[in-house]
Amino acid sequence: MKQNIPLTQLIFLLPDTVEKIKPVKKEVQEKITKKTSITFPNSPNKLVESYSSTTGKIFVGFEEETEWIIRKLTSGPTEINVIFIVGMIGIGKTTLAYKVYNDMSVVGHFDIRAWCTVNQDHNEKK
Repeated sequence: MKQNIPLTQLIFLLPDTVEKIKPVKKEVQEKITKKTSITFPNSPNKLVESYSSTTGKIFVGFEEETEWIIRKLTSGPTEINVIFIVGMIGIGKTTLAYKVYNDMSVVGHFDIRAWCTVNQDHNEKK
């Protein structure tokens, strides 16, 4: 929920937030492990900045899915939730996530937002 919290206070809240995310990360990893066709590699050691070719474009489709995800993110309990967007390559998962991420109700609801791209190259033996 959007609040006027000073940056210095947010910095002190970060370790607690990280601790709250750890069990969520573990649960997500366990759920992904059970699905043989979906794996997420560990985060890269350095931040990678990327730009989407969809910036500034008009999106068509996914209206129901977009509204459902936005409702889940902006209403209900304030605890951390994970929403999976899965499907075959090329069906618009990133486009859907981008629509939600840039929706004005989502932008106005959160103090801080971050966009993370996960590399598709992975080695299941690691």
